[in-house]
Amino acid sequence: MPEPHWIDVPGAGADLKALTWGPAGAPIALCLHGFPDTPYGWRKVAPRLAKAGWRVVAPFMRGYAPSSIPADGCYHVGALMHDALRVRAAAGGTDDDVVIGHDWGAIAATGLAAMPDSPFARAVIMSVPPAAAFRPLGRVPDRGRLARELRISCCAAGTSPTSSCPGCPSGPPRGYPRCCGAGGRRVITPRRICATSTPRSAHRRAGERR
Repeated sequence: MPEPHWIDVPGAGADLKALTWGPAGAPIALCLHGFPDTPYGWRKVAPRLAKAGWRVVAPFMRGYAPSSIPADGCYHVGALMHDALRVRAAAGGTDDDVVIGHDWGAIAATGLAAMPDSPFARAVIMSVPPAAAFRPLGRVPDRGRLARELRISCCAAGTSPTSSCPGCPSGPPRGYPRCCGAGGRRVITPRRICATSTPRSAHRRAGERR
């Protein structure tokens, strides 16, 4: 298995590092990792993509060592999008580039794909659907089953907002609904966690703030 190369992407928001496979000048497959993961999660896919003619670029997203922790503590989706665009530019983007996002990285990839002037010809989104998928679907035929699934999801989510994602506060932010988990344990569900994955002009400027 070929060893990846490294590129450095310095910036005012955060200094990023990325792994690369494949020839320089080839169309870029920008791979954004999820949690709990790093770019090494792409290590078995990347050589296959490189063999198919892609230059695979997989950054360590902000807050994930050896990329730096942002000085302003910003992990907004707009900042993640801006980071991805910086990495693409540093790697030498082409008109045929594709963005591939998994989990945490899928949120940024969705925003990049939805940009009116997106530089990516295609997008692959895995594990996290676009924000529109979370909109109300009308009448739910089996509310009992939905309630059980929501309870399970709520318990699972209770471990992530406060301890899993870089930059998350040590306690539940205001506006997070609460419910009782197993044994009466209080857990939280980030009701609006996907609300910011629909990009606006402010998102694209977020990473440029000093």
